[in-house]
Amino acid sequence: QLTNTGSENVYRAADEYVASGSSTTDSNTKLLIHSDTTNGSTAFVDSSGTHTIGVVGNLQHSTAQSKFGGSSIAFDGSGDYISIPDHADIQFGTSDFTIEFWFRTNGTGNSYAWELAHKGPPGTDSLNWWLGNNGSQAALQVFTDAGTVDLRGGPNLADQQWHHLALVRNGSSWAHYADGTAIDTQTLSGSVRPASGSPFNLGVCNANGAGDFNGHMDEIRISDTAKYTANFTPSSAIHEIISTTTTATGSLLSTTSTADS
Repeated sequence: QLTNTGSENVYRAADEYVASGSSTTDSNTKLLIHSDTTNGSTAFVDSSGTHTIGVVGNLQHSTAQSKFGGSSIAFDGSGDYISIPDHADIQFGTSDFTIEFWFRTNGTGNSYAWELAHKGPPGTDSLNWWLGNNGSQAALQVFTDAGTVDLRGGPNLADQQWHHLALVRNGSSWAHYADGTAIDTQTLSGSVRPASGSPFNLGVCNANGAGDFNGHMDEIRISDTAKYTANFTPSSAIHEIISTTTTATGSLLSTTSTADS
């Protein structure tokens, strides 16, 4: 006879203990946007449970391209973008943080800047991230009260292939990673300009000279810690908010576990 031991659907024979589980919450994740849904869906959720995701234009999930889970977020290059209302989580100040995501351009080469992320109006913005430095290299600027963090270079990334980008602040050390390799670093102390009241946007810029992003994104994550302090291999799976560990003793008959990601 099999008896269900609880919500983790771990089964045991009568009077025989088989397994125990524990869950760990990643409290450093402040924003997490997956795709992993049906083609044409316009529902966008922050898996951290904190932020309301604003959708502008005809932004939608698409199964035409995917990095994980069979779908990704499709930007058509004409007014589509994600908008996250201003919040303490995206006013970085002097704290450590990481912003990262996967992306794939629909075209190759570069006739204008492909805008990736931006916060704040021109002149008082806190962050600008784009493709378009020396062709289609990644470039970003973070504006602080001690000066400007300016990180750019690396390979051309507008090639219709999936790439991972990450911006990491670790104390006064800043690093810009493409596919896990640091393409530029800088040392600068200072508090990031808050751009109070302005949303954090993905796929569009409020400044002149930049074009809306035309391509796909997936696994957009902001963390309040320096996730990477050296070159790394980007994750081959989706990011999770809760991970579950099961320890078995005796004869394990059946076990399934669901993570809230």
